[in-house]
Parts: sequence; C-alpha cells; structure tokens
Amino acid sequence: MLIFRLSQELEAQEQEEWKNLEMQNLGNEVHPDRALSYCLAREALRSCLRASGVEVKIAELQLIDYNRIKVTDSFTLSLSHTKKWGAAVTAPAGSYLGLGIDIELKSREIKSAVLNRIRHVNDHDLPPLQVWCLKEAIFKTLINAQKIHHPVEFSTIQINEQGWVHLDSDSSGDYQMVAHPELEIALSWIKI
Repeated sequence: MLIFRLSQELEAQEQEEWKNLEMQNLGNEVHPDRALSYCLAREALRSCLRASGVEVKIAELQLIDYNRIKVTDSFTLSLSHTKKWGAAVTAPAGSYLGLGIDIELKSREIKSAVLNRIRHVNDHDLPPLQVWCLKEAIFKTLINAQKIHHPVEFSTIQINEQGWVHLDSDSSGDYQMVAHPELEIALSWIKI
C-alpha cells in the first residue's frame, strides 16, 4: 500500500535537530529555502513511516540510494520538494520495486521548447506541468527500481492513459495525479 504525505512546516521544538541534519547532509552553503524544503521532504517521510507504525528520529532520516532509509529496509520511498513544501511516498519493499514522486507549484510554467523536448510522440494529452511532474516521478521510479543507472531523455518515457512505458529499459508502471489546490503532484510506481 502506498502512503503519501505532504509537509509545509516543522515543529518549533525540533528546529535544532533539523538544523543538525541539514548541516550534516547539505553543509552551510545552502540557500535557506533549499534547506527548508530538504527538511520538509524528510518530515513528510517521517509522517509516512509513522502512518506505517514506524517511529523515526530526525537524526535517523538518512537515506541509502535515494530510495531506502538506513534504519529499516522494510520500505521503498521517494521524496520531492519545492519552495516551502516537501513530499514523500513510501510502500512495502516486498511489494513495490520502485516509487517516484514529484511536486511543483501550480504557478510554475513549462516553456513550449521544454515541453517539446520531453514529450513522447504518443504521450497521453495532459497539461504541460502534469507532463513534467509525471516524467520526473517516472524517472525517479526507474532509478529507484534500478532499471536505469544514468539520466534518460524524458521523451523516451511514454505516458499512456492507464500507465507508462519506458521501452529502452523494458519497464512499465502506473501513475496517479493527486489533486491539490497549490501543487501539481505526480506519483509513479512499479509493483513486484
């Protein structure tokens, strides 16, 4: 079962713990907005794990290969963040080969030149920002499932009405767009 969570704020009493995690993983030369969104994505992850009955301390939010958490190998996961928002999706590792999530502010514009570069000729007709989010989420799914080991052209990913296909890696999976008033949210997965 997929568990998805968004986070937009951190608990005030945990600020020092977040700052320690941020410094350990990002250093001190990171823009404050980037540091906040990094922490917000991990707070969303902590919320997903809590919903599965697993309590994780902030200091334990260390990732392995962007798709697992060091303290437990029971879950596969994906994170995303944008200005002032963090998101996570988790699922049992024994049921899902890979997950991907992408979030973007609905105000973000995708230029037609970018859209032309990332679209597959047979993509399902979707608004430009949804295409971008889905391609990002699917790319993360492919990486997390170890179906690809390097960046791919997004145009090699085909979005169908019911799922997606990446012929170069002989992979396919499912997706879902999640309704939200401020964000475009795309989830992608490959089940075992």
